[in-house]
Amino acid sequence: MQSSSRCEGNEDPNISIEEKVSGSSVPWCDNRRNTSWSFSIPSERIVVAASTYVNVPVHILMANRREYSKERFIVYYLCKELSGDSLTQIGRACNHRDHTTILHGQKEAQKILKSCEGSLFVMYAFIKQSLIQEAKSLKEMGWL
Repeated sequence: MQSSSRCEGNEDPNISIEEKVSGSSVPWCDNRRNTSWSFSIPSERIVVAASTYVNVPVHILMANRREYSKERFIVYYLCKELSGDSLTQIGRACNHRDHTTILHGQKEAQKILKSCEGSLFVMYAFIKQSLIQEAKSLKEMGWL
């Protein structure tokens, strides 16, 4: 596990994550708190993006296996931030998980992101930035 001071020093100019994860969510992308962008990304799209990033099929990423549990937690957290869906809707998109499972996963992801845990933090930042850029491009083209 990396220390937070090391994590703060790894700033990539292409990834603007508003300093670093400092609370329950990153305010600039949370649909419920920011009106600077008026679209949401479907939870199903977030699941597919994570599956592509991890390079495993969706059914394996969302299966009841411990092997990818932390990656699933990151998916739940991204769904909360980017989709604006309810816990039940996120659970439906994530292999019909119960809403309490989603809530637990989001809390675990928050702990992971606060600790700046290497590859998982990079996964979170990359998928988030990619999906936001994709959504902005689609909106500019008039498809959203």
